[in-house]
Amino acid sequence: MLHLNFEIPETNLWWRSSYWPYSNQEIFTKIERFKVLLTNAKEDDEFKLDHEKTLSFYYYVNYLIECLKSEQIITENVSFEEVLEVLHKSTAENNTELKIKNIYNAIIKYFPDPFALKLDKDSFNVDLAKDLNKIIGKELWDNAGYLRTNKASASRMNYEYCEPEKIPERLNKLFDGTKRLLLDDNLVDLESRIKISSMFFSIFLDIHPFSNGNGRVARILLSLILSENCCIPVSLNSLGCYREVYLKCLYESRINNIYKSSALSAFILECALINVECIIEILDLSSKFCQNKLDSN
Repeated sequence: MLHLNFEIPETNLWWRSSYWPYSNQEIFTKIERFKVLLTNAKEDDEFKLDHEKTLSFYYYVNYLIECLKSEQIITENVSFEEVLEVLHKSTAENNTELKIKNIYNAIIKYFPDPFALKLDKDSFNVDLAKDLNKIIGKELWDNAGYLRTNKASASRMNYEYCEPEKIPERLNKLFDGTKRLLLDDNLVDLESRIKISSMFFSIFLDIHPFSNGNGRVARILLSLILSENCCIPVSLNSLGCYREVYLKCLYESRINNIYKSSALSAFILECALINVECIIEILDLSSKFCQNKLDSN
């Protein structure tokens, strides 16, 4: 069901400028090296004292904001401070605040340490997706955590998602196929995981297994697939023209029910790179821990 017989493109990508300073291999090296450096930095006493908890929390909230903006749950002008205020409230006052709290709860449950997480591949299954949907949809919709039983179509598009009666079989096949790839010792490098995550993401959203919250669930599952190679969760709202690029990449990844996520994989890889640059900016890690090493070789 998941075919990895495609290359992650480097050129002729419509959202990039004519000048692009990186090869894919340079991006792979930078991302993987940075995760190693950050993991090692966590053993530094000064880092633990000054930055460890701050970095994780800021990173969680930054991901939360970008995820909710990309899902059009909050507007572009919502500030970091406004989201913090919601998270510090004991109870949510409206549905938007409830969505913020719910996805934060999902993030801290499944990403207890965003910089040193090792995926439990045996737990990567349909029950995981159901639990995520249950957390994200708590008090928002009645059937949170249950598979969709009604037909569904994409908004503003003449496109129907998987028929309800076929969802259980297709979803199980998707998770089983993905788990087999994740257990393959020849597919542990970042390039392979980007391909796996892009294919999984495309097919999962095509199945659209839940009545609501599919995008938020898919984003977290994608980050879990990348967890052994990247600092996670990886935000997919990292480009200036994000939504147009994202939707076009997603559409192209499943034209005529033929799944081939070339452009989507390049988009995810670019977001993972920007993810690293975001963390460096947050703590000025470039000068303290890693810039010299990142620039070497």
